[in-house]
Amino acid sequence: MLDALIASVAELLLGELLQSFSERYPDLNVQATTRWSSDLKEMVFYNELHAAIVQGPVTPAFADGIVAERLLSLNINVVAPKGWMRTSTPTLAECAPGPWILNPEGCSFRKYLISTFQQQGLPYQIKVDGFGTELQMQMVSRGLGLSLLPTSCIRTSAYRDQVEELNLSDFKMES
Repeated sequence: MLDALIASVAELLLGELLQSFSERYPDLNVQATTRWSSDLKEMVFYNELHAAIVQGPVTPAFADGIVAERLLSLNINVVAPKGWMRTSTPTLAECAPGPWILNPEGCSFRKYLISTFQQQGLPYQIKVDGFGTELQMQMVSRGLGLSLLPTSCIRTSAYRDQVEELNLSDFKMES
């Protein structure tokens, strides 16, 4: 059996999921891989995978014949170095210049954020393309820029006390 999930879910749950499967189904051969959601959906469509845990908008689109079930919702938030923002309700325009520390091309968070910047005519700068929540949190904690991450990842990070979540007055994202 081959299971797949996106990297942000893997960071949160993969160890626990594999342990639970191993304990409950000791004879089941589980192989896990991480890819972007769009890649995983395509792999399921072409029967390269039995199942996948993917991430996307609240009302995602799936190809005909694909059965999907929402497992959970993730709140996505902008994270900044502690004390970076001087106002209590910053706007996207105030944050847009960044610089930004984001996942590489293919990430739905990145795609949504950049699309929003472009729709609003806001300038932005991406300083780092880097995989992984902890890497991004470390760079944010060192004052190198802002990131867009699941709130649950921000709050469980080793760097959580050195950063702050920005509750933007004009930008909300849920996956």
